[in-house]
Order: sequence, then structure tokens, then C-alpha cells
Amino acid sequence: MSLKIAAAAALATLASTVSAHGHLQSIGASGTTYAGFNNSILYSNTKPDLIAWSDTVKDNGYVADYTSPDMICHAGAGNAKLSAPVNGGDSISFNWDTWPTSHKGPVITYLAKCDGDCADADKASLKWFKIDATGIVSGDSNTGTWASDKLISDGFKWDVKIPDTIASGNYVARHEIIALHSANNVGGAQNYPQCINIEVKSSGSDEPEGVVGTELYTAQDKGIYVNIYYPPFEQYDMPGPALYTGGSGSAPASSAAASSAPASSAAASSTYAAPASSSAEATSYAASSAEPTTYAASSAQPTSYAASSTVEASSSFTTQAAVVSSAATGGDEVVVTAYQTDIVTASTAVTVTAGASATAAVSDIKSAIPASLLSSTISAGIPTATASSGVAKPTKALPEGTTLEDLLSWVEYLFAENASKTSSKARRHARAFRH
Repeated sequence: MSLKIAAAAALATLASTVSAHGHLQSIGASGTTYAGFNNSILYSNTKPDLIAWSDTVKDNGYVADYTSPDMICHAGAGNAKLSAPVNGGDSISFNWDTWPTSHKGPVITYLAKCDGDCADADKASLKWFKIDATGIVSGDSNTGTWASDKLISDGFKWDVKIPDTIASGNYVARHEIIALHSANNVGGAQNYPQCINIEVKSSGSDEPEGVVGTELYTAQDKGIYVNIYYPPFEQYDMPGPALYTGGSGSAPASSAAASSAPASSAAASSTYAAPASSSAEATSYAASSAEPTTYAASSAQPTSYAASSTVEASSSFTTQAAVVSSAATGGDEVVVTAYQTDIVTASTAVTVTAGASATAAVSDIKSAIPASLLSSTISAGIPTATASSGVAKPTKALPEGTTLEDLLSWVEYLFAENASKTSSKARRHARAFRH
């Protein structure tokens, strides 16, 4: 077994113990902070009433099929029972729990007016108009600052102003990040839509015509099918319908307009809106598997690896058994095709497609691991026995003072160096994550 395949197996195992992506942890509106939907609720006997739509996503995964109803408000999305009151002209804060630095891309927010209570709305019939969209904030697509970077630097928070020109009524807000780190392949872009219900009070009268969720994008749109690494560019073609600017109420046309900066607002107060008709919301977040990705390899022989580990996330524990089936395609890629995760008392098997480069995968892992763990020193001694998971013991000791971050940085560097020697220009994006 080659060194690169062995390294890929180790990375896949480690990736299975962390959650590389994010979800809305809370929403701030009109001075009140509302709880978001998190996947630990899927295993709770009590389902709290929230302003956030539910979903069936157990791994903070993404949606890639633009014709699927899952593109509307995420996989298996269900209507939220409650709505947050907000005035036209005020801002809403979308607070994510985390986001990996490697998953660069735009942040976009839409509204769709409900015909009555949004708790009863047919999501397939909702028509979305864009109210906020930011792509590249500064610099170029490769080394510059994207909206996702700004969200991270602002504490995983994104503020969106609700137009004061729209009519009063019940709306669903669709807020999403589109990760473009693998978008140089058709179907490689990753959408992470999140929906909430709001009740808008406004002096406006516009009722913009929108686009149904399954027609917002196509896999061939310029801002969806794009290589952000080479050649770099400064103007991003924003996908989806044109940005609603207020005052016209006209139907949006398809647009490749440049991104617009998000409106700023004061942070929401710490007041917590408890669910109206349920017990207190569960506060423990279960850790889940990071998205399987594509790793460089030099062998075309199918290989299987297995490992297990226990990790702590907030106040809950997750025990995971990762089963990685890999086979080379074209002689230079190993694809992680499936994994199984046991979270608390629930178990699920998920089949996924290939994702990012090996270098991006390491970057994801480093982003998801707590800083305290990254900086912890790894024992320099050689283990005396095989790990309980069945993984063979190392044969060489690490230098004194080596940390987990040091180890991952070396793996990231080696993958990037290998990519620079063997990849075509179309695959040079692997170098972008080198430290």
C-alpha cells in the first residue's frame, strides 16, 4: 500500500470525527435571539417549535442537485412552526456555529412571501427573490477575501437588511453559503441553504416576483461551475436571479451581477426566545462526520480502511465508526464513497460523492478541530501496542513538542507539493491551502 493511500486513510478517519461544515445556530431579529435547528434535535423525543425550518441532515452536509426540492431549504426540510416579527428596514443576524476556511464562496439571502401562515406553506411553490448577495469582498478569487471569509472573521455572523419597500406579510427567508472549493468540476459546488420564518411589518407595497427554489440555479451557471483558483479573477458572476433593489416589484431576470455588500446592524441582544409550545430546546450538539473528500493516490487497487474513535462536542458524545471504501479513478484519485456514523443512540449510513482535494480536506480538518486540541503536544514515545481500533502502531517516534497542528500542516504541505508536481493547471487549487 502506498504512503499516499495510507495517508489518505488516516485523513479520512480523522475527518470522520469532526464536523467540517456549519448550520444556523441562532438568529437575531428585533432585539431577540432565536434558536436555530441543529441535528441533535433529530434524536430528541421533544421537538421544539422554532422559527428555523427543520431538516434531516445529520452531518452538516450540502445539497448539489439543483433540481431537487432539497435545494429549497436543505435536505428533507420541514416548515418552521413559529415566525420572528421584524420591521422593514431592520436587519436580521444569521449566526452560524462554524465554517471552514477552505470552503470559500458567496453568501446569499432570499425572501419568499407566503400565502397565509408560512407554517403551512408549500415549499415547492414558494417564489424567491434575492435581497442580499456578496461574493468577493476584496482581492482576487484565489488569495482574496470571500464573503465566507468575512462571515468567519465576524464571528460566523452575517447581517441582512430586510427591504423597507416590500409589503407587510409572512415570509420565509432563505440564507445560504455556496462553497466553491471543488466547483471547477460540474456538480462540485456545495450549497448550504438554511430557512427561517419572519413576519414583516412595513410601509412598503412591493411584492417582487420570484423564482421557485428548484430553478434558482443550474449546475452550469457561471457562478456555480467555476475554478476559483486558476486563473484567479476579481469579478465573481453571482448566480441566481438579479438582486432586488426596491421600488420596482418587477420580475427578476437571470443575472451575473457583481456581489453587493451586506448591510450592517447592531448585534442582537442576548434575549432568548423560548419555544412557545414545547419544553426547553436541547442545547447539546452532536459531533458528526465531515464530508468525505477526494484524495490523491498512486494506486488503482481498491482499498478498504476501518477505524473508530470517540470525540466530545459541547455536552454530548459521539462514537463513530468510519468505513472508507476507496478506488482510484484515472490512476490519480481515491474517492471516499461511504461512511457510517453512530450518534448517541441513532445510526445512519450515508453514500456521498467525491469532494475537495486532499489539501482542502486537511484544511477542513484543521478548521474543525478545537484550538486547544490542535495545540496539544503529541507524545513523542513509540506506542507499545496496536491501537484498540486495530490501527497498527507507528514505528517512528515524533520529535519532542510536536503538536497535532504540526502533524496536519506537514501532511497538508506534502499533499500540496505532490499536487504541484503531478497536477495540471486545472487542479492547481490544491496548492491554495498550503500554509
